[in-house]
Amino acid sequence: PKMQFGDLRYIQLSDYVDMPVHNGMICSNHNNLIYASVPNRIKLTSQFMRILGLFAAEGSVSKTKDSKRNKHYGYSRITFAFHKKEVNLINEITEFFGKGSVRSNSENGVSVNIYSAPWAYFFKKLIGTGRAKKIPSFVWDCSFSLQNAFISGITDGDGWIGTKIQGNGNKPYTYRHYTSVSPSLAYGVSQLLSNCGIYPSITYSPSRDNYDLHWGIDQSNKNNHQSHR
Repeated sequence: PKMQFGDLRYIQLSDYVDMPVHNGMICSNHNNLIYASVPNRIKLTSQFMRILGLFAAEGSVSKTKDSKRNKHYGYSRITFAFHKKEVNLINEITEFFGKGSVRSNSENGVSVNIYSAPWAYFFKKLIGTGRAKKIPSFVWDCSFSLQNAFISGITDGDGWIGTKIQGNGNKPYTYRHYTSVSPSLAYGVSQLLSNCGIYPSITYSPSRDNYDLHWGIDQSNKNNHQSHR
């Protein structure tokens, strides 16, 4: 990681996923229509960076299985887990991928499943799963606005906003809180925030075995205003 911004605007999935490219499309098997292809060249937009952040917060990948032949395919299923009230995030996922199977998996939980081998391998390699999750390497070469979009995605997924009273004047202090079980993600988000002029506190909880970050909302708003003047 580095405390500066770059101007990276595009990436190619084939730089990270070992699959053939044909006519600008990447796919595990171009000769079989069952394997859907996706564009190999991806423009880095705020929408895409938020999807990366949401996956880092709430996403996972898994293998699918052909029940008739009892054969496992490779990684091809991407799952995002949300609260049923997070309709805006659910819609954000299905809008980006142009598809998605939305199912209730608990009283208040909803899962959004996307079936795409290129994307599944991309997310697995660039971000990972569980405690091994990390910031995608190319994020450090992106602009302020794109890094900030990634932060907004990951904190919308694994964060919340709180208010407490502090100081002798009983002044309300509004802050954003982010939690992760991944040390690499926690310290990576801390570095990204620092890049954007926001300096969070970070603590580790042995009882919960996770990392907590929090920072003032006023600090975030002030920095965003100054950085875009």
